[in-house]
Formats: sequence, structure tokens, C-alpha cells
Amino acid sequence: MKKILFVEDNGSYAKEVEKRLAVSIMDCDVTVAYTYLAALGWWEECEGNFDCVILDLQVNPTGLDTSKYDEYAPLYGMAFLDEISMTLSETDRQKLYQKIVISSGFVANLRDWLRIRQRRLDPIELIPKNSNNIDKLIAKVKKICAAN
Repeated sequence: MKKILFVEDNGSYAKEVEKRLAVSIMDCDVTVAYTYLAALGWWEECEGNFDCVILDLQVNPTGLDTSKYDEYAPLYGMAFLDEISMTLSETDRQKLYQKIVISSGFVANLRDWLRIRQRRLDPIELIPKNSNNIDKLIAKVKKICAAN
């Protein structure tokens, strides 16, 4: 069974993607985390054992230290990504990044955010969140799960 962590605070979008994943990847278990804190909780409970992580950038920041709000606003999903990868070696970070796809309406904001901070997220794929890109997201998740 493939395990997918879906960090997404839009309930209707999460349900639609979850429904399509169940059809596309028959044997999958999708865990939806609606907040930063829930995402961290699921990550820790499952010891990071997910085949794929779908990450929304503008996830609800509940549980994020308020002193970090300005650093990440409005891209609170990046706080989750930084938290789960900060103690990893570069090799392990790259392995983790291969399992992640960012699905967000804030992809342009992320590119600016990364440029300002001189950061890269290779090989994470960025997929703008809209109804026309759900099939592209599903295909990418299916590809990631097949590789893991």
C-alpha cells in the first residue's frame, strides 16, 4: 500500500484529489493534514514513512511558532518542509525532495521567495493549483509512488 501525506487546508480540493488518487492508485492510503501542526504530527507518528508528500504552500499555520510567521508568510508549507528536512544530510534531503510535489496557487510567490533567499528545491516539482492541473498532479503523484 502506498502512503501519501497530503498537506492541504482546502477541504473540498483535498477530497477531490483524494478521490482521484483512489481511482488512479488503487492501493493507496491518503492522510490529509489541514494544518502545519497536523502535518508535523502525522510526519512524526509515521516516522516520515510516506511514499509521497503533496504540499500546499498556503496551509493553515496553526502550531507554527508565531515568531516564524514573518519569515514564512504566506508560504507556511515551507515551514513544514524546512522542519522535516533541517536535520537531514544533503543526500537524504535530496531523497526526501524526490518524494514531494508542491501543489499551490502560490507557485509564483514561491519562486520569488526562493530567489530572495538564494535557495533551490530541486527536484521538487511545482504544480500550480487549479482544477485544470489536478490530472497533472495525480500523474506526478502516481509516478513518485511507482518509484518508491
